[in-house]
Amino acid sequence: MGTLIIGIVGLLGGALAGEAEELEALSEEPEAVSEWGAWVVPGTSEFKCSDGPVTVVDAEDAANAEAVVPLDQDQVDWLRPKLSRLPANPRAQRSYSAYALEPGEFELGLMTSAGVIRGVQIGSNLVLNGLGVYNGEVKINAVQAGPVDMAIIGSRYQLYQDRYKASFTGVGAVTSIQVLKPWSLHLGGDYYQLKSSGLVDLDAISPFLSGPVDEAVDTIATEGYDDLDIFASVIRVRGATDVRFNRRDSIVLQFSAFVHARLQTELPEIGFIPDIASIQDALSYDGYVPVSETYMTSVAWQFAWKRAELRVGGGISSVPGAWLMQSTEFNYKLGGASRRREYRMRATWRDNKRDARDWNSGAVVDEGPGAPAGFDDGPVGAPDGAPAGDGAPAEVPTPPEDDAVSDVSPS
Repeated sequence: MGTLIIGIVGLLGGALAGEAEELEALSEEPEAVSEWGAWVVPGTSEFKCSDGPVTVVDAEDAANAEAVVPLDQDQVDWLRPKLSRLPANPRAQRSYSAYALEPGEFELGLMTSAGVIRGVQIGSNLVLNGLGVYNGEVKINAVQAGPVDMAIIGSRYQLYQDRYKASFTGVGAVTSIQVLKPWSLHLGGDYYQLKSSGLVDLDAISPFLSGPVDEAVDTIATEGYDDLDIFASVIRVRGATDVRFNRRDSIVLQFSAFVHARLQTELPEIGFIPDIASIQDALSYDGYVPVSETYMTSVAWQFAWKRAELRVGGGISSVPGAWLMQSTEFNYKLGGASRRREYRMRATWRDNKRDARDWNSGAVVDEGPGAPAGFDDGPVGAPDGAPAGDGAPAEVPTPPEDDAVSDVSPS
């Protein structure tokens, strides 16, 4: 036991001796900085410590160091992380692509959607739910292989009344390929199936839906079609390509057409079906549908701000005005990892802007005499490409005199 105590005392004595030797060396070269982040006040055996990270430099390097030039306001503004300056996010647009919302990301628009887990999003049209047309949609980005993504999409709408039952089911797939860094191509197809039985009571859904359609339904009822059964199916092909200029701006081209349709009903004609998105034209065929009869194509500019997104443009279609369904879209997004990263970038920039303003206004704390050259926490010089500053070098701050000082002698 005595030998162990002697050994511990010897180790402590060696450590104290090493500390004393380093302090003695620092007192001879007051500009040198120890690995502890401390320096000796010239002419004394006292030393001070830095609160932040310290770079170890020798006296010669410290003597030849140049003062840091602070950023001026123009340079700080140039560094602001605006979306128009940030690189594009190729996975930001989901309505025509295979990409899904990020986990925790919400999209509010015609459809209200949410990212559940990576590559999976669910959504629903809340307005239709309020009208009694219950619906839901799911997208699964099942394949994520480098520049190639593939997703499957499913949707379901249903309306049940006392004398009427209807369901609309859709399944589809889409492939997205990042051909080049700013350019992607999206190709897909969908199969839609409509089943209905009975006659719909539109007044039970909304009084705004009554009128000419109600008259058509009454006419059908008087002709003895109270138990009318309808089965219809269509196949649609679609494609899109987008060119991204930055995180905010991109241009989108879209095309779609029904290529196959089938209708089974007891009615001799289907004139009462609203002509929405060329469906009526498609259902007038039994089998192959000429593309020239049901096409839609559009070109639009896509804006993606911090939360709001807007797509506006023009196009042509076999049914006048149907292209508006492609070229126009607005939604509001919240959450997601990408949006949180953008928020942190903006928060960091605001902090740096405040620090630069305080530095340039002289609000930095005078660190006092005795610090080695280059000891500062001020803003760094402007990067290449930034606006030129005023070129006035800043005075190198020194440690404050009122810092905690320890009396340590090398004895």
